[in-house]
Amino acid sequence: MPKPQKSQNFTGLVDLAIVINGIDIHSITEGFSYYKQPIIKNIFPKYGPSKGKGIVRVFGENFKDDFKNANPTCKIGNIRGKSKIININEVNCEFNNIPLIPYNETLNFSYALNNYSFTEERVDHSFIPYGISKIIPSSGPIKGGSRIEVHGAGFFQSKNAKCRFGVPGYFYYTKAEVINYNLLICTSPLNYEIPNIAEVPFSVPFSIAFNDDEFSKNLK
Repeated sequence: MPKPQKSQNFTGLVDLAIVINGIDIHSITEGFSYYKQPIIKNIFPKYGPSKGKGIVRVFGENFKDDFKNANPTCKIGNIRGKSKIININEVNCEFNNIPLIPYNETLNFSYALNNYSFTEERVDHSFIPYGISKIIPSSGPIKGGSRIEVHGAGFFQSKNAKCRFGVPGYFYYTKAEVINYNLLICTSPLNYEIPNIAEVPFSVPFSIAFNDDEFSKNLK
């Protein structure tokens, strides 16, 4: 890609053509668009669910999709996510499935307006996914109070750490105690109310969260 001359400090669509034999010119219908590369200043949060709907807010400069051939894309490690531009200084990125990583490893965040020319990855823009691999035990009495070990990865100390049991309309929450990166403890809710249409034994989805209601949903 040729760099515009200093006197040509512009952005926008230009003509693009290919000459194979030195004579015949083959024009590219869509042309080629120049744009200013985005600048990433910060992302929030830097932890999020490995599965489910995880939103990462991105702050910086030059976020736009009002040019031809725009294809804004977020990326954590090698995983691409959906981009929703809020304004020129803010973007929301949605990720649905990010692999868990070992302790002391991180995934760097990057962004591109064309799904190809991503910004430089930086350590201070890293992200750690959290998720569940298994829970022990995976059953207990309806009266509640059962101690549950939650095994997984990406767990971190947070005053908002919690476990969630149930389905919409029948959600129950209990506080989670983070032991280390791979283990947290919570208890089953007291006197869980079983939906009228359900029969015992009754299985419910189980999930965890650290940032408000960003739950990692992958166990039933």
